[in-house]
Amino acid sequence: MKYDLKLSTIIDARSEGKSLFEAISDRFSYQSPEFWLKRIEEGLITINSQRAKPDQLLCSGDLLDFMVPDFEEPDINTDYQTVWRNDFLLLINKPAGLPVHSTRRFYYQTLVGEIRRREGFTDINPLQRLDRETSGLMFVSQTSAVPKKFHKNFKNYLKGKFYLAIVRGRFSHDELSMTQPLKEASVPPVRYKMIAAPDGKTTRTDFYCIDRNDDFSLVLARLETGRKHQIRAHLEILGFPLIGEKLYYKNALYFLKRCNDELQAEDMAQLGAQNHLLHSYAVKTAFPGEPPSYHYADKFSVEFSQKLDCFKDWQEKARKIITACD
Repeated sequence: MKYDLKLSTIIDARSEGKSLFEAISDRFSYQSPEFWLKRIEEGLITINSQRAKPDQLLCSGDLLDFMVPDFEEPDINTDYQTVWRNDFLLLINKPAGLPVHSTRRFYYQTLVGEIRRREGFTDINPLQRLDRETSGLMFVSQTSAVPKKFHKNFKNYLKGKFYLAIVRGRFSHDELSMTQPLKEASVPPVRYKMIAAPDGKTTRTDFYCIDRNDDFSLVLARLETGRKHQIRAHLEILGFPLIGEKLYYKNALYFLKRCNDELQAEDMAQLGAQNHLLHSYAVKTAFPGEPPSYHYADKFSVEFSQKLDCFKDWQEKARKIITACD
């Protein structure tokens, strides 16, 4: 889809007293200084609704607007499903490839935006977060309707979180608990990639192999902690990255290619899937005044479904493991 995009930000103490050109070159360094100078000269950047100049000094509280004519977002699947709801919560099944919040590539097509437009809510707060490529269950609140005490204690009402992962090769364990602490790498090629480190945050992921063949395996992962990229990082450490994985496979080669719009057909063939095959499949909840319940996300992407079809009775096996984890 193509549209005229306007991005707005309020100048804060970080940029106060700097020239416009200096401030945006420093703060938005994902583009070159030459890029920003050209946009200023083209009149696409305004301060307080007035055409800006490169040497204009900024004040705290100034409104900076950046116009992007004919901005184009790749068309993606935005069709989430509502699995369960009450007066102030939604449990939805997010499709793979749909970002939760706006990114450098997507501003209109986001999960939060789709919920606002479909449900008519203006105050949406995701109570969990899934990576853009990860599909499956997510709780979202209509913030203004949620009691503060409930919101604060939300994690206490989640008694189990289970993910389906389709990984490369024959998974070498029937059951395994991973407890390696994780922290951000803080070094190239991707500084925010999570790595095992003694001084990292505590973690625990319980893995159960549901089935395997010579090419790939279906693994159920139970999250006991919720660190960033926890399942994906633990699978890389084990030597069984997700099919479709870009960041935790081949030293982030395909992730960097994607960032630069350089992924080719042969790269996608090597990856094996457009999005990595990780799906938030089930949650067990125990909300006040309600009996404990299991909720499942049984709608998958075409790529995920095609791989699942290779495993006989996988659903029965997975649910048996899930209910046995009480």
